[in-house]
Amino acid sequence: MILDAAVSGETKTKIMLQANLNHIQIKRYIPSLLSQKLIKQRIDLASPSQVYTTTEKGHSFLERYREVQLLDVTLRHDKNA
Repeated sequence: MILDAAVSGETKTKIMLQANLNHIQIKRYIPSLLSQKLIKQRIDLASPSQVYTTTEKGHSFLERYREVQLLDVTLRHDKNA
């Protein structure tokens, strides 16, 4: 997931690799996440690279997403028990 990959601040290439996405996918998702303020973009002064970092709103989304995943697993387990 892009938000997980960008937690510590990563370049687009590293996010692509960590999130198992291709160039077309990352070009589509990054602008959407930026516009929703789930990630932020900055220029790394040590290199001319753009770095993307998960925002507080993005962290909150990740927490809720994980809660829903856990609930889904629990409900599936209870249904099969």
